[in-house]
Formats: sequence, C-alpha cells, structure tokens
Amino acid sequence: MENEIQRLLGKQFLITAYIEPRLQIVNFIKDGYDNNVPVLMNNRFLHFTAHNYYRSIIVDLAALFTDKTTTHKNNFYRLTKDDAAILSLKPNAIVNIKNWLLEVKDETSLIRTLRDKEIAHFDFDEKESISLNFDNRHIINTLFNLAEKIIAYSGKSFMNENLSIAYEFERESQYIRSLKGLITKN
Repeated sequence: MENEIQRLLGKQFLITAYIEPRLQIVNFIKDGYDNNVPVLMNNRFLHFTAHNYYRSIIVDLAALFTDKTTTHKNNFYRLTKDDAAILSLKPNAIVNIKNWLLEVKDETSLIRTLRDKEIAHFDFDEKESISLNFDNRHIINTLFNLAEKIIAYSGKSFMNENLSIAYEFERESQYIRSLKGLITKN
C-alpha cells in the first residue's frame, strides 16, 4: 500500500514540478508588464506565451485540487480518502491535509470552473469572448504553494519512517534564467 501512495506522491510531485517553471515565467512576464519594463510590456509574443502557460497551469492545478476520482486520479483528496493513504500516512497528516484543502475550497472551485468553462471547453453561451487576463494569478500562486506544502509534508509523514521521501522545490528554472538573460541584454 505504501508503494501506491509513494507513486501517487511521485505523480503529484511531477505535476507540481512541471508547473513551477511555467509559473515562474508567468510571474516574471506579468510583473514586468505591471512595472512597465519596456521589453516585457511591449512584447506580444511574451504576453501570449505567458497567457498560454497561465492557462496550462490552471489545467494542472485543477487535476491536483479537483475532487473527482473518475477524472482526476492524481488529486490531493486521494491522500485523505484512499484506504492506502489512510493506512500509510500518519493520522495527523491526513487531518492537516484535509484542513488545508478545506481552507482553499473557494479557490479550488474557481480553478475548476475556469478549467471547465473557459479553458478545456469554450462556453460561449455564457460569454462571447475568451478572457486574456491574469485576474486569478494570486489564486494560482496560492494553490501552487499549497501543492508544494502538501507534497513535502506528505512525503515526510509515512507511519513507516523508512518510506519517507524528501521532496524539494524552490529552484529557479533554466527557462526563467534564460528569459531573464534575454531581457537584461535588451
């Protein structure tokens, strides 16, 4: 059973690790735009790239935070509901994860709605255009930070401490370093 939960955590880690460089790029481009950095403010390609990353991040976060066992087999709710998790993780870990997920219930609902109505399927019955803004960037950053927290915490919370895994994030990606290098040369 522990191997099943280790595999689940491994998949959740990979999804979250794949979000990390895209989120760094979105934040860098959007912050540059908001702060009137000319090369970021006037570059439609970079804005388009940031927007595509932003949309793909929403899809990945929906997979991690949506409680639909039929379509989201890698969601964090499995850590609180699956028998394998309940038998593998310390009880206080399960309670903490449940509480953290409850704290972001509204944010999770918004991400799921964005994914379902605006990104995965265009619901033109409700509106006539596709949103090209970053209005929910703060929510995306909040959920990403919680994803990191849940994975790191869960990896250290096995009842059998020999199975514990240290998951690490917080590294600047090669992609953001490359982008920053291009921007500072201009």
